[in-house]
Amino acid sequence: MELVPENKNYIIRTPIISFIKNTPDPLEYVGIHRSYVVHIDKVTAKHNREVIVNKKKLPVNSLYQEELDRLIFQP
Repeated sequence: MELVPENKNYIIRTPIISFIKNTPDPLEYVGIHRSYVVHIDKVTAKHNREVIVNKKKLPVNSLYQEELDRLIFQP
């Protein structure tokens, strides 16, 4: 999994579900792909197969689509 705070990338060798459970507020994050977790507040747009974070398109895997559809993003 790649963690990209603001300006720097970090590679984290942990399952996404473990990462989310160990964050201070797990409700702020959502898995969108086996390699991507996004901070909900950083999503600027949501489409069927991708989300936009910091002007970067990230793929959404169909396994995560249902959870993503339940969330309401306010850009």
